[in-house]
Amino acid sequence: MSETKPISLGEMLESFFNKRLIQQQNVSQNTINSYRDTWRLLLRYLVSEKEISMTRLSIDMVTAEVILDFLNHLETQRKCSINTRNQRRAAIRAFASHVILYEPKYMAQFERVLSIPAKNYEKKMLGYLTDEEMDCILSTFNRSTPDGFRNYALFMLMYNVGARVSEIISIKCKDVGTNQILIHGKSSKDRIVPIWPETAKLLSQLMVNESLDPDQNLFLNMKKEPLTRSGISYILATASINATKKCPTLQGRKISPHTIRHTTAMHLLQSGTDLNLIRMWLGHVHLDTTHGYIEADIKMKRKTLENSGISKPGKGYTWNPTDEVKDFLNTLGIK
Repeated sequence: MSETKPISLGEMLESFFNKRLIQQQNVSQNTINSYRDTWRLLLRYLVSEKEISMTRLSIDMVTAEVILDFLNHLETQRKCSINTRNQRRAAIRAFASHVILYEPKYMAQFERVLSIPAKNYEKKMLGYLTDEEMDCILSTFNRSTPDGFRNYALFMLMYNVGARVSEIISIKCKDVGTNQILIHGKSSKDRIVPIWPETAKLLSQLMVNESLDPDQNLFLNMKKEPLTRSGISYILATASINATKKCPTLQGRKISPHTIRHTTAMHLLQSGTDLNLIRMWLGHVHLDTTHGYIEADIKMKRKTLENSGISKPGKGYTWNPTDEVKDFLNTLGIK
């Protein structure tokens, strides 16, 4: 009886992207692009490390040791952040799970790959704008001009719904209702979000001003093409610089479209909105993601308290470790 021909690394990768990611999980194009870029980097690394051609790469070469070296290479040689390192690790873990499912003989090898831990890092505090700062940015747009009116409507909507910039770009005129709007979220997850009467009026007027059809994108540039991510970032960066004249606290700060999203979330939280409602409003899949806004809010309040000079001495029982415990802790480098 002839032996079954072992599956190649290329065949397994094709199966991973086509079967698991696209057919079974229906992941977003952004996820596919991220995973694709990870494997481009890893394959080039393997070719360099093993000193062989791309066609001779095999699944046996994707070991935990090699993956650890690759992740270290990303940090030390390519100067990637720890967050990027962890994203690359996630792409490799997804592939490892796929291999185990379809080729159980590689279980031991890829379980070791799965055991590689994520690297801890200090998360940056979420940046957001105060009511005054948001108002200052909005006030920079001259609503008497076509571009100024469009920009004002654009950022009023972004602040109203807290949408990702990719979601804003994809909104069509037919998605706009009288008091709500349809947002096309990540991984084909649509959601309906309420909008203020002022926002609804602005969007309605925008469609009339630019003679837009229902199937057209809501926000267009001078060429009557959909606004791009970079275009929106440029408009916001310019507005932020202009707003510093009225609002000095914006001086030197990097304000991105995602800052507007954080601003919406923080203002909803501070107004007493339920966390689950905020999660649905923003289109977060997991509540843990939304929970980050609570942590950021607490950090902001703690920082304010520390800067105020107010302190309250602690009273009560103080634990004094024994010599044995001290010795143990000292072995860990804790003084």
